[in-house]
Amino acid sequence: MNPEEQNEQDTLAFARKLLAVYLEDQNLEELSRHLRDYRNLRTELSMRERQLANLTKNIPGGAHQCANDPDMTLLSMSDGFLSMFGYTKEEVEELFDGKFVNMVYPGDRADMLKSTYAQLAAGPDLELEYRVLCKNGQPIWVLDKGRLIDDGSGGQCFYCLLIDVTQRKQQEEELRLSLERHKIISDQATDIIFEWDIRKDTLKFSPNWKKRFDYEAISRGISGQIPLSSNIHPEDMPAFVKIMQDTAAGIPYSETEFRIRSMTGRYYWCRIRATTQYDADGRPLKAVGVIVDIDEEKRQRQALIMKTQYDALTGIYNKATIDLLVERRMKSGSIAKDEDRGYHALLIIDVDHFKGVNDQYGHLCGDFVLSEVAAALKSSIRNSDLAGRVGGDEFLVYLPEVTDTQSVCHTAERILGALGSIRPEPEAPPITCSIGIAVLPQARTCYQELYQAADNALYQRKDGGRNGFTLFNPEAEDH
Repeated sequence: MNPEEQNEQDTLAFARKLLAVYLEDQNLEELSRHLRDYRNLRTELSMRERQLANLTKNIPGGAHQCANDPDMTLLSMSDGFLSMFGYTKEEVEELFDGKFVNMVYPGDRADMLKSTYAQLAAGPDLELEYRVLCKNGQPIWVLDKGRLIDDGSGGQCFYCLLIDVTQRKQQEEELRLSLERHKIISDQATDIIFEWDIRKDTLKFSPNWKKRFDYEAISRGISGQIPLSSNIHPEDMPAFVKIMQDTAAGIPYSETEFRIRSMTGRYYWCRIRATTQYDADGRPLKAVGVIVDIDEEKRQRQALIMKTQYDALTGIYNKATIDLLVERRMKSGSIAKDEDRGYHALLIIDVDHFKGVNDQYGHLCGDFVLSEVAAALKSSIRNSDLAGRVGGDEFLVYLPEVTDTQSVCHTAERILGALGSIRPEPEAPPITCSIGIAVLPQARTCYQELYQAADNALYQRKDGGRNGFTLFNPEAEDH
């Protein structure tokens, strides 16, 4: 029963009561009191009717009442309902035969009805989204919040509030398309896209990770697990951990290069770029970015470096590079606390009678000998020492921060022994070499001085019969 019908019944009941009192008692005072009550009731009912009308008129949306029949026949419509879709009551009756189902966009009717009765199976309340045709020919999306209740006469009807959600649906569609574009780009690109949830400490990768490395990446507790993982090359782990720490600390952008292990065990060079996202309070929330495959680029760069810095035949530093590196090392190397015990040492090695090797055995054999000499030098020195080829058959070895000449002489002996096993051909005699050695104080020596001293010692060695080493003697030079 709607409010108007209820008001009418209340009024009739009150009138009957008044008449009964008058007929039975003819008590005018009692009748007067009931008349006052009647006037007050009518005033209150009128006020409530106005309040209800204002509420119905000003709710953010449109309200309607419809029968619980297959067509949802409209029983009443608010002004907001009519203005939302642009119709008058007469137009609704004429265009849609007064049936709400006919107002629903044709493509949504079946799903709307199916969802309605599916929800009613769980209770009287409804929450639906569908499109309704407007007078201008365009459909709008509505959120339908409804309830099925008894109408007081043994039947049921729907009371529904409709809210225009077209803008939200458009935004959702734009977001869906954006995510779809993102997925398409992600699938087609060779880069790996990642997202690190800093607070949950979880990591998500695009499918390209699995395509590239053929195994599942660490996804949980990564701040603790990644530093212990073998998936990142040990030499690159400090740089990778630093980029994680910087991001977690709120640095907006970070970038580094590192190597990632594939399923086969090979490491591939990659470049990672990470951008930090923040919450409303400015605290780091997530990091998103890409991992770019730069393996080919890195190898080409290394090949270029090899070509410009290394001797093509022997694989050790060429003259320009070894000169530059030794000079830098001498300038930047740490000086011993006791300056009298801190020394630089330089060895210049010359293969004896190398021209005869080329003439007798050919240049290919000569190239083989030079390559073997370079290999022997590298195997005879420390990792901190430097070796290079400075001429056709002339090599250089630099030993930084030595404390005595005896250890330098031991290095020269190892080199002589290693070169003594090299033969141009199996039946040929082993090659020999001459070595000039300079050991000078760190604090008072430049590279040119050190080189000249070693070169002078080399010539002394050659004049003395070759096949050995000579230590530069400053006092002998003075004489």
